[in-house]
Amino acid sequence: MAIHKILWLVLAASSITFGASWAFAQKAADQGPAKYSEPGKSAETKTLEAGARILQDTTPVKQLEMYLDGYHNFKHQAGLPSAQQHQMRVSHYCQQLNEDFVQCAVFDGNSKGAHLIGIEHIVSDKVYSSLPENEKKYWHPHDGEVDSGMLIAPGIPGPAHKTLMDKVRTTHGKTWHVWDTHKDRLPFGEPQLMWAIDPKQINAETRRSMEARKKDIKF
Repeated sequence: MAIHKILWLVLAASSITFGASWAFAQKAADQGPAKYSEPGKSAETKTLEAGARILQDTTPVKQLEMYLDGYHNFKHQAGLPSAQQHQMRVSHYCQQLNEDFVQCAVFDGNSKGAHLIGIEHIVSDKVYSSLPENEKKYWHPHDGEVDSGMLIAPGIPGPAHKTLMDKVRTTHGKTWHVWDTHKDRLPFGEPQLMWAIDPKQINAETRRSMEARKKDIKF
């Protein structure tokens, strides 16, 4: 069968699947706390995905080769006592475009069921210093996250890990989350500007999470 005919069949089936999925999402929004993304996939969806893997090029995604594991909090909560801050563990899958700029997709886990919840752009101190003053307020430093052990690069051996973290600690990040999966079934509301947790403000839950992470990196 010609490729254009295969693509037509894929698109036709996709329109049916999308309609069914959207109806399901609307129904899920009216029911309980379960996320609409939790139930399994139909045989039709799995077939469409298998065809997409053969027919489509996903080069940009494949270039997210660096994995950083850390914690975020909301900037608007950064001044609150630690116990009142909503601190969350996140996974960053990143591509270093050059020595001064990194782009990352942010997930709420590192397992198969993880949800894409935001993005982070990382710049060198040189680039950060060149930013307009009214722009700098959106960027947080990484030194405290690195020095406290909140931010790590899982799987990288000691000497290489130290070299990478020494480099990361001099950078600044601008992070937006579009989905708080701890409380919302769907990506509700406006994007939220995230911030670096002050090492002196690490709350009890985050400390427990950091200890658990030493034994099992999966979450």
